Amino acid sequence: MAAKKEKAGFGSFNSGNVEQMLRDPNWQPPPRPAFLQALNLPQEGCVSDSNLGRAAKTEHFLLSEAWTFVNHGAFGSPLAAAFAAAEKWRRHAELQPLEFIDRQLFPYLVKVTKELARFVSCEATDLVLVPNATTGLNAVLRSVPLKPGDSVFFLDCTYNSVKKMITQRCEEVSAHAVEAPLRLSTLTSPQDIVDAVVAALPDNCFLAVFDHVTSNSALLLPIADLIRECQSRGILVLIDGAHGLGACELDLSALGAEYYVGNCHKWFCAPRGVGFLFVNHARLAEITPPDQASQAQTVAVTSCSEVACERVGTITLLQWGAVHAPLISHGHLQGFASEFVWDGARDYSPVLALEICILFWRAFPLPRAREYAARTLREGIAFLSRSAEAGAERAGVCSGAFLPSSLQCPTMALVGLPARPDGVAARAEDASALQDALYKAGVECPVKVLEGRLYLRVSAWIHNDPQDFVELDTALHAVLPALSGA
Repeated sequence: MAAKKEKAGFGSFNSGNVEQMLRDPNWQPPPRPAFLQALNLPQEGCVSDSNLGRAAKTEHFLLSEAWTFVNHGAFGSPLAAAFAAAEKWRRHAELQPLEFIDRQLFPYLVKVTKELARFVSCEATDLVLVPNATTGLNAVLRSVPLKPGDSVFFLDCTYNSVKKMITQRCEEVSAHAVEAPLRLSTLTSPQDIVDAVVAALPDNCFLAVFDHVTSNSALLLPIADLIRECQSRGILVLIDGAHGLGACELDLSALGAEYYVGNCHKWFCAPRGVGFLFVNHARLAEITPPDQASQAQTVAVTSCSEVACERVGTITLLQWGAVHAPLISHGHLQGFASEFVWDGARDYSPVLALEICILFWRAFPLPRAREYAARTLREGIAFLSRSAEAGAERAGVCSGAFLPSSLQCPTMALVGLPARPDGVAARAEDASALQDALYKAGVECPVKVLEGRLYLRVSAWIHNDPQDFVELDTALHAVLPALSGA
């Protein structure tokens, strides 16, 4: 007679324990399903300019040819193969929903976690997959052990929703949210940013939050130097890497931040619904205050088979500095991976499709993609800012890149627009009117207001080419005269 299965904690799923799968060097991942074999992926070593730009847009993306799309930095655009993979996973899950959730899902999630961890150079036990960067940022900010009187430091160019998260958390624990100004127009080098931050850090700072790339201004922060300066002062560091993965070289272990959160739908081109959270457990264990070290807890790792659940080992859970999932579910306090792997019944297909993105970017190396995007962006900005005296049929209306190249994201930049003819500082309404006019002309490009001036925030990725900037320029010449009196 088979032994009665005891449903123990997170072991109630019939697919093994995720903590054990992540830690076992001999664990064998499930094979890639047959329904994913026919997806259109590039061949390694076959990437050249001839299959970039319009060719890549047609072959690898779902973008409409009717639009000039120079706003990849907003919400990205999924690879056609990854989007198709998500659709196939969604259909597969519904063939036998209980079998998929109860017996197949967790091993495939562990597989994807391990593959992404290798891609960003970190331990798989330090990485969890989350629906988006917002989830990961909330998890960190609600978990860090802030005390009354502590300060959380951030720059005024921090993403607005992150400012709200910081302010709310500080209010709850009587800590201080310290926002420091950074005048972008005066910056000439990464060291200027480091010097400004060091000068502004408060004495009682517990946590510093920095963007890898700022959303509004496309500023590439020197995060390695900022991390080093903060950690030398005993300050924990959280990096908001919403724009990091894909647009920037990313080696999380070498970077050394205590926390890094990122999106996969932007420059990594995954279907929307998957991001990641990295927690540097080894460093947090090293810097845990002596009076907190004894609070670490050891919990049993339980795994279930068809007939029984059994204890297969133990893990020690970090307490000080540990990050807990913002939604409590079955894996609560059962381990970092267990807390985040399951937050209830939902569509996990974007997460599972991440494997296809990883395969794509292995065949289509990201350094090559970034080099192409940076060149396309640089040439596009030069065209938008061209001088009629230089032999062009007509001058461009833009005034060049806002930031020096050493401070600019490789794939995204601000480009200056003409000042208002009445000399009045630009307003949010001016930006909205111009962006709406470009939209009506079939051009998707955001318009920003910084320091009283209007700027285009233009993006370039592997589906863009110089013609996109010609079309943007044509639209600007058509719509700006009608708005000049705004």
